[in-house]
Amino acid sequence: MLGTMLRRQPGIAIVAETSGGLQAIEVCLRIRPDLLIMDLVLPELGGIEVLRRLRNVWPKLRVLIYSGDALQSTFLAALRSRPQGFVQKSDSWETVEEALRIVMGGGSYLTPFITNLLDVSLPDELRGLTAREREVVQMVAEGRSSKEIAGLLGVASRTVEHHRVHVRHKLGLRDVASLTRFAIRAGLIAG
Repeated sequence: MLGTMLRRQPGIAIVAETSGGLQAIEVCLRIRPDLLIMDLVLPELGGIEVLRRLRNVWPKLRVLIYSGDALQSTFLAALRSRPQGFVQKSDSWETVEEALRIVMGGGSYLTPFITNLLDVSLPDELRGLTAREREVVQMVAEGRSSKEIAGLLGVASRTVEHHRVHVRHKLGLRDVASLTRFAIRAGLIAG
């Protein structure tokens, strides 16, 4: 079903589809796609191990996880491999489209279910931030301007500025450098 829907999207070309985890690694390393969309439940080798192996040799690979029901521990383990996006098969097509737009544009996207799941396991310093504030912190720490972030999130630049100010006040941070150090410490971006 996902492949059918993706083929209807302008600007998206499916360059390969695989039937198992080992094949996914081989094809991904050979073709080097702009984006890997994958399930966590795969024959031969599970999605978490696929991501771990791919990240070891290709850390900049952009990944959107598209997965069905799984245990909380499975979702959290998958998030440790730092996919840029995470949607569930039960999410609406509009949600999947939004995730694709944001991830392909260089941003990150987590569905509300995954965000709520993360809130339970977040470090204390992140628990006071909303999901959108965490997204903004990550993008600011990655060096993106408010205008870029606004475009990726589909909001006004003033909204992004509001989030930036609000986050700095919540965390007691003065500038972008301290915000970046915070993001690294909290695991929002790699150091």
